[in-house]
Amino acid sequence: MLEPKSPTDMINLDTKSWFAFHEWVEALELKRGTRAKSSLKRAFSLKPDVIFLLTDGQFTDDAESYLKDMDETKVRIHTIGFQANAKGKAVLKEIAQKFHGEFSDIR
Repeated sequence: MLEPKSPTDMINLDTKSWFAFHEWVEALELKRGTRAKSSLKRAFSLKPDVIFLLTDGQFTDDAESYLKDMDETKVRIHTIGFQANAKGKAVLKEIAQKFHGEFSDIR
C-alpha cells in the first residue's frame, strides 16, 4: 500500500494519511486477476488480530494454497465475497472457517 513508499508499520488514520491513501487508490491501474498472496504475507507480518479479505475468491496466484497450508495462527480472517461465484464463495467460506472468521457475501 502507498507504493513505492510503503509504510513498514501500521499508520494512524488522520487527514494527511487519508488523503495520501485516496490519491494512491486513484492512481492505481486496474488489472485483471486476484493476486493476494503478497498482500496477505504483508498483512500477517504486521501481526494483526484480524484481517478482512475482500475478493471474488478466484485467486490467480497461490494465495489459496498459502492460506490452506498455513500452520495454526491466532489471526482471525473474515472473508467478504465480492461478486463471487459458487466456487469463489466455497473457497472464501473455507478460509473463514479455518481462521475462525465469518464469510459475508456482497452482490
